[in-house]
Amino acid sequence: MAISMDDLNLYVCAAFHGFVAQLDISDPFRPSLTQKVFLGGIIYKCIGISELGKMPLGKSTSTQRSYNTEQIKLNGKIYEGGPCRLQLSLDGRRLFISNSFLRNWDQHFFPKLAEVGSSIALVHIDPSGEKPMKVDKDFGIRFDFENKTNEHKNNGNTSPSNFAFYARDMRFLGGDST
Repeated sequence: MAISMDDLNLYVCAAFHGFVAQLDISDPFRPSLTQKVFLGGIIYKCIGISELGKMPLGKSTSTQRSYNTEQIKLNGKIYEGGPCRLQLSLDGRRLFISNSFLRNWDQHFFPKLAEVGSSIALVHIDPSGEKPMKVDKDFGIRFDFENKTNEHKNNGNTSPSNFAFYARDMRFLGGDST
């Protein structure tokens, strides 16, 4: 979760459903969903929703829908996993989203994520609320494999190993909005 600096918006992610929701919390006792943006998730895989973006369950808007209809590509590569960690810029115009929750959960629920490594996505936000949130498909920080040679302390043998990196918490130097 992340709250905007002006305390008007709350951002919440749902990793399995694959969306990030923006809620209006100007009245904290009556929060309301204003918009959603979809990134990854596993729901469309589980219930057989087409990856081509067709919605077999009838027409609905993205705020009514709670599942993803397509996989998002960032810099031409599929965004594996679902949105897990959020970092809102200090001016409230950019939301950075990582797709790794915990290594054990990632390996169980998103096995492809363990193979290709984690990513950070960027969502542009209009603080006035007039324009919808938009995923920047040209931005994407990939945490691919690191090829290392590990040296075992016991016997001195070396063996090549591949390690997938997992993007988790993000923080800004000199200030944080969360």
